[in-house]
Amino acid sequence: MLQPVGSVIEIAHVVRDIDEAIAQFVEFWGAGPFYTAKMSFPSGHLYRGKETPMAIDVGFGLSGGLLIELIQPLDGDQSVFSEALDTNGPGFHHIVRRETYEEGAARYEKAGFERALETTTPYGERTIVYDTTALNGGFIEVTDLNVTFPALLDALAEAHDGWNGEEPRRSLLPLFNYGKEGGET
Repeated sequence: MLQPVGSVIEIAHVVRDIDEAIAQFVEFWGAGPFYTAKMSFPSGHLYRGKETPMAIDVGFGLSGGLLIELIQPLDGDQSVFSEALDTNGPGFHHIVRRETYEEGAARYEKAGFERALETTTPYGERTIVYDTTALNGGFIEVTDLNVTFPALLDALAEAHDGWNGEEPRRSLLPLFNYGKEGGET
């Protein structure tokens, strides 16, 4: 259930309280259910060129075919997520376009956008979050979409289709066992 190449496939928001945000996205966006996990990575992330710890409670849900990501920075987080929340409060953080990692990185590097976050997920997905605030008031994420992304979308679509609104927050761990090869959950 991937959107066409070149289109926006995800909108991410930073939030202060992921449970409140889930309730709002369920009620007002028709999104859900959301699959969440707390992830803590003491090292391995570059935040504006400096290695820092990252600690987030992250949730993924669909509204129709659009992926919604909710990110709540946790105590000790030093990343673009806590930066945006501290600077602007809750709201829009970034988009993800359907393009290869190489194409996206080349596009945003050529345009001169700063790498605000560089990381690799526990499953080896390279990710760069570019500071594009002058362009869109937030960031654009480039990531390897071929590792776990198609399976994640399939699982979310299956849960979203015909969902009756019960159990709006669920664990991400059974879907992909995030945390097994990296961050704590």
